[in-house]
Amino acid sequence: MSKIRTKTATKRIKRIVKQVPVADLKEIIEDITPEIEKREATELGERIPGMVIDGEKVPYDYKYLVNHPEKFGPVIAFTPEVTVPLSFNGVRVQAISGVEMHVPKVFRDIYDNSRRELRNSGNMGNTGYINQINLGAGALEPER
Repeated sequence: MSKIRTKTATKRIKRIVKQVPVADLKEIIEDITPEIEKREATELGERIPGMVIDGEKVPYDYKYLVNHPEKFGPVIAFTPEVTVPLSFNGVRVQAISGVEMHVPKVFRDIYDNSRRELRNSGNMGNTGYINQINLGAGALEPER
């Protein structure tokens, strides 16, 4: 934006600010701050996952999860007991039984929760594999 247009916009905003009560100004600032941050990121060429650009949501990727440990936890090493796909915000990794993997902590949490749920439901044998399949919606009853 040119300096002249910026000065004009600044004057208009200052005029409006003088007319709005302080309590309302704080609320307005809270409402528009995320919008300003999104525009700034978009103009700088950043595509932040979860952000909506032109009606489309920017997808997460593995690199983003690894580079933001404050949001998704540090990268940790663990060895899964069973082979299972793990998904978080559209990012999918394959946990392979007996093979050490290095992933953001959120994937380990998902793995642990799924194992805990299976253990609590009684659907696991000694091998760690599901040995009972519950019929879901639309499943055909087995013939007797």
